[in-house]
Amino acid sequence: MEIGNRKTFTWVVLGCTALILVFVLVLGVPSIKAAKPALSKIDAACIQCHKKEQPKIIEQYNQSKHAKTGVGCMSCHTAKKGDFDALEHEGQLVAQHPRAKTCATCHAQQAKEFWESKHAAIGIHQAIDANANWRKTPIVNKTMGCVYCHNGMGNYWPDKTVGRCDKCHARHTFSVEFARQPETCGECHRGEDHGNYTSFVDSKHGEIWSMDRNKWNWSYKPGAKLVPFSAPACATCHMSGAPGLKPTHNISERLAWRQVSPLAYRTNWGEGTWEEKRARMEKVCAQCHVGSNIAKWFLGVDLAFYQFNEIVKPFFVMRTKLNEMGKLTSKNDDDDRFDIILREVWHDVGRVYRASLTHFAPNVNEAYGYSPLTYKCYELIEIAAEKGLKEAEEWMHQNDQDKVHYFPALDYGGLIWAPSYSALTNNYWYKKPDWWQKVTANVETLAKNNIISEKQWQLWQKMFAEQEKYVNKTEADFPPQHKFYMDNIQKGRDAQKKVQALQLPGRPYFDKFYQMMAPKAEQTTAPEPTKAPEKPKGEEHPKPAGK
Repeated sequence: MEIGNRKTFTWVVLGCTALILVFVLVLGVPSIKAAKPALSKIDAACIQCHKKEQPKIIEQYNQSKHAKTGVGCMSCHTAKKGDFDALEHEGQLVAQHPRAKTCATCHAQQAKEFWESKHAAIGIHQAIDANANWRKTPIVNKTMGCVYCHNGMGNYWPDKTVGRCDKCHARHTFSVEFARQPETCGECHRGEDHGNYTSFVDSKHGEIWSMDRNKWNWSYKPGAKLVPFSAPACATCHMSGAPGLKPTHNISERLAWRQVSPLAYRTNWGEGTWEEKRARMEKVCAQCHVGSNIAKWFLGVDLAFYQFNEIVKPFFVMRTKLNEMGKLTSKNDDDDRFDIILREVWHDVGRVYRASLTHFAPNVNEAYGYSPLTYKCYELIEIAAEKGLKEAEEWMHQNDQDKVHYFPALDYGGLIWAPSYSALTNNYWYKKPDWWQKVTANVETLAKNNIISEKQWQLWQKMFAEQEKYVNKTEADFPPQHKFYMDNIQKGRDAQKKVQALQLPGRPYFDKFYQMMAPKAEQTTAPEPTKAPEKPKGEEHPKPAGK
C-alpha cells in the first residue's frame, strides 16, 4: 500500500510539473519588474508639494532616468551654508542653481570634456570685453538675446565654476534624446548670424533627417560604434562615437576651423593639431562615405573657407585708413555706415557663408552667403570712395569685369563632385593666360603655411593635372539634349524681351521712368491714354430709376 501511494504521488508531481511547463511554453514567463528605488523622505516631500504647485516639473522628473534610478531632488539641489544660491526652504538648505559642477558629481568625464570645449567658454565675451555688443541696450536686447545663449551655456558662477548642462539636457527630464535633436542645437545656432542649423536643414543630411527622423532610435547608447541613423544629426558629427572614435562632450575636438571670428583660422583650441581634429571628423564621415570623396570635399571646404579671408581682409585695412583720415563718425566699430556693413560682412552673412561650407548646404551658400557677401563688399568699396579713399575711388572709376577680382583667388584645380564637361567650360577667368599660375602659387602658399595639409596639396596637384580633360569643351562634347535645352532657353530670352517692350497705355502720375522705357520715337510724344467719358454736370450721382 505504501509503495502504491508513493507511485501515485510521483505521478501527480510529474503531471503537475508537466502542466506548469506547458503553461510556461505557451504563455511565457511572467515579467517581474524591478522595484523602483525608494526616495528619501525629504525627496518624497519635495515631490508631494511640487506636484500641487508645479505639477509639470514632477511630470518631467518622472519621465527621467533620474527618477527611475532613485536620483532624487536633493541629489542636485543640496546646498551648504554660505553657498551663493543657498535658500532656506521648508526646513532644508536648497541650491537654487544646479550647474555643471553639480552634474560633475555623477558625470565627471562628461563635465571635464564640457569644460574643455568652446561651449563652456562662450560666456567669456561678457567677462573680458566691456565693449562686447555695446550698441545693444544692456538690459533689454543684450540680456534677452546674446546673454541667453552665451551665459546660459558658459556662465561664470559666483562660486568660480563654469557652465550649465540644462541648456541641452532640458530640466527636469535631462533627456539625452532631447539633447540629440537638431532643434535643441538650433535654439542658439540658427539665424542670420549663426547659420549652422539652417545649413544643416538645407543639406542632403538634413533632408534625410526630415524624412526619417521619426523612425530613428534617439535613445541609442553612446559608444565607439555606428550611430543607428540613416544620416547624421548635429550630435552625430560633433559628439557621438563612431568606429575608432569615442563619444565626447567637447564639441571642439573635431573642429578644424575657427569659423565665427572676423577672419577664419585653423583652430588652436585645446590640445591637438587641426589635422588631428579633422581626422576625428573624417571617422564620422567614413561611416557612409569613401575616403577619396571625403578628401575632395574637405579640400573644397578648406579652400572656400580661406577664400573668405581674402575677400574681406581689404576692408579691415580700409577701416584703419578711414579712421586715420578722420572719416568715421566714431572710434567705435558699430555706429558708422561703413562699420555697420563691415560687421554684417563678417558677423552675419560671412558666418552663414562659412557655416554653409562645413554643413554642405549649397543653396544657403549661394543665396544667403556668398551672393549677399559679395554685394555688401562692393557697397563697402563705394562708401570708402565716397569718404575719399583713393584706392576705392580708382575701383569705382574702373569699368571692366576684372575689377571684381580685387582679392587673390583660390580654386580647386579640378572637379570636386563628379567628372563634368560643363563645370569648367566657358569660364571667363579660366581663359586668362595666367589664371592658373596665380591660383597655383596661392594654394601652394597655403600648404607651406599649414593652412592646408601636405596631403591636400598633393591631391590639389593631382586634380589640377587632370583638369585638361574637362576645361573649355564645345557643343560637340555635350549630350544630344544640349541643343534642345539651348533652343528653349532662347525662347525664354525672346519672351522676356517682349515683356520688356510691352508698354501699358495708362500713364503713371510720376511718368519719368515710364517715358524712359518708351521707344525713343515716343519718349516725348507718347499719347495720353483714352479718357473715360465725362459725366454731364449735375449728374455725378444719378438718381435711381423711378424716383
